[in-house]
Amino acid sequence: IEAACLFGLSAEEIDVLAETAESIMHSSYQRGLGVGFLDSAELRDQLRRRAERGSLRAYVLYLADCPVAFWIGDVTYQTFRSDYTSYRSEYSAISPGMYLMLKTLEQFCDDPARSVTELDLAVGYAEYKEMLSNHQWTESAVYLFAPSLRGKCLRTIHGIATRTNSSLKRALARLGLLQKIKKRWRKGVT
Repeated sequence: IEAACLFGLSAEEIDVLAETAESIMHSSYQRGLGVGFLDSAELRDQLRRRAERGSLRAYVLYLADCPVAFWIGDVTYQTFRSDYTSYRSEYSAISPGMYLMLKTLEQFCDDPARSVTELDLAVGYAEYKEMLSNHQWTESAVYLFAPSLRGKCLRTIHGIATRTNSSLKRALARLGLLQKIKKRWRKGVT
């Protein structure tokens, strides 16, 4: 098991990082959902700019020379902002993503310069965020609809869909089924 921290990356190394992350994403549940890291020219350019500024941090976990998890973000004002993280779903039983995160946090703590003192795990719910966080807040979206017949129809449809979704989630959570369904769905998507 080897966890590699990559920063100060050259242009060629950004390409290798993107290819490595893409190889991990290929078998991840996020890919099945259409979210997370998606290798593209724009994303590589963004990573290059951040590397040139010195803020990019990328961590990759290898098992027997095979990349199985990654965590990419940047450091600004002593805060590591998480952008992308994933692991190969076939290794889910040993939690390689959590292992990589804990090793990374250990490196942050061992840094004599203390270049990282805070962690921003970004938006959205995930179990690992709940386990690693000591502070959270709820954000919500605001939707504006035109005062036309079409806008009123869209607002009604949006309201019905939102209330139905919220009611189902609350009911499933009360029954203790929400996380089980999400876990089974993630496994079925890959």
